[in-house]
Amino acid sequence: MFSNENEELKKPLHEMVVYKSKEAQVYFEQKYNIKIDDSVFDIHDLQERRLALMRQIKNAQPVLLEELSRTQQLERVQQLQQLQQLQLSSLSYDEVVIDTPVDETIIYLDPPYKGTARYKNEIDYDKLTEYVKNSPYKVYVSSYDYPELKPVYEIEKRVVLSATNNSAKAMEKLFNK
Repeated sequence: MFSNENEELKKPLHEMVVYKSKEAQVYFEQKYNIKIDDSVFDIHDLQERRLALMRQIKNAQPVLLEELSRTQQLERVQQLQQLQQLQLSSLSYDEVVIDTPVDETIIYLDPPYKGTARYKNEIDYDKLTEYVKNSPYKVYVSSYDYPELKPVYEIEKRVVLSATNNSAKAMEKLFNK
């Protein structure tokens, strides 16, 4: 109700109802592709003007929903195009060739957390730390604890893979150099 997106919608409506603003009408019509009949501004009672404006918008909702559906379809096509550029590999972090510009690249690593269950392939955390510290890229590592790196973000999470208790909580953190 109070999000930035809703504010973009509510402000011109408020200005049309309270101040009979033609500028707000033009903005709203262009932004939401809804024609507001000028007769709404002839209504003197504020409450009646608000109701009349809402009726006009409600009658235009099928058009809005159709436009929203087209917009969402375009966004999905864009996401698919981005996914087509995605390259998947099954390499160790230190074997991945990165050839994108340094200032446009962020590397996110989610290794097995230090001090947790053992995995088939052990991780050399000293080597990983050196990789992060020496990389020209912005590298972020998620873990519960990583004293060699600086914590930059943390969030409390429920530990769903806990062998003892599914309601256990842990502070998951994001680290970088």
